[in-house]
Amino acid sequence: MTLLKRFHLAFGPILFLGQTACSDEPGPTPPAEAEGPRYAIGSSVFNADFTSQDFFVTFADELDGGEIDLEGAIPFSGGGTLWGVAGAAEFYVVGAERQTVSKFGFEDGVPVPLGEVGLGGEGVRTLLGEAMVFDGPDRAYLVDPLSAQAIELDLAAMEVVRSIDISSWLDSTQDTFVGFPPVLPRDDEVVLFTHANDFVADTVSLEPSKLVFFDPSNGAFETVDAPCAGLRYATTLDNGDLLFSADPRVASIWAIDDTRSPAPCMVRLAAGSRTPEVEAVDLTSIAGGRPAGGLVPTGDDGLYLRVLDTDQFPLDAGFTARELFGLPAWETWQINLASPNEAAPVDRPLLPGGITFFDVDGTIYESVATPDFASSTLF
Repeated sequence: MTLLKRFHLAFGPILFLGQTACSDEPGPTPPAEAEGPRYAIGSSVFNADFTSQDFFVTFADELDGGEIDLEGAIPFSGGGTLWGVAGAAEFYVVGAERQTVSKFGFEDGVPVPLGEVGLGGEGVRTLLGEAMVFDGPDRAYLVDPLSAQAIELDLAAMEVVRSIDISSWLDSTQDTFVGFPPVLPRDDEVVLFTHANDFVADTVSLEPSKLVFFDPSNGAFETVDAPCAGLRYATTLDNGDLLFSADPRVASIWAIDDTRSPAPCMVRLAAGSRTPEVEAVDLTSIAGGRPAGGLVPTGDDGLYLRVLDTDQFPLDAGFTARELFGLPAWETWQINLASPNEAAPVDRPLLPGGITFFDVDGTIYESVATPDFASSTLF
């Protein structure tokens, strides 16, 4: 499936809207009048120099082929993010420019607004890298590390209930963000994880990432330090273990100047445990000494890793870290989870360093942009 039109398109979240949930727990059955498309897809559109951003919600009935464009999409100027409960036939958009949470449903198969709540009066200074944690279809927490709070929302009334202080999640040196995917369900709680960086200075904090165990039934949480820093991606294995990994941006910065970023690593958290394994996996080491980062699950407990092709893009050739990250300069290697200190290259074209993937009913979809960012394709 390819997104067409405009400059610099990148897939955002994919939300299942139908009657079969894409998580382990079945979602609520939508009412008959809520019939509509099966999937909502968020797409970010940037201008040519990445100084402005718009967000669009488009819809699809299938994800196994075809094309979509922005005709009939719901636009949000200034950027946004898409959230919801699988199978509930409702979705929410957090609008960055107006600092709002907007609720949508369907009437006669057509999306319609159902309410909005503003966040400007709650101390939110800017929306960038926020997350929504749901406790069923009628309650959620807007997790905003930049304002150090989790805002509880009554989604039936579209009202703010309270604010929870999450300052203990924050890095002391740089702005803190949650990783991707931002919410990992586990038993009766969810797991979030953090990293801190400065996008302007192109640095990543050396302080350990935090794993956050959040109970959406009451807003209680516990934080645990990871054994390394810069964790950006995660996935849940079939046995319930969680894996967390640094990304190719960390690898790019570290390869150019190891004082501005931690070495890229991978961390395992055993199922049912709140204590990560002490020894993190050195991703550069398993890639034969090449800069490596990122994590893409393959749907069968396998993992893909991005590894910089240093033959075509040598580190002494004058590339900046941003150029290495953005260029199609990265090979795909597969990690052997039975022996996680081993990886081998797979036959795949070179890709940019940025990674976005989605798990929909056990099928993994990865979004890959063209080199000029004119369109994106779900593989």
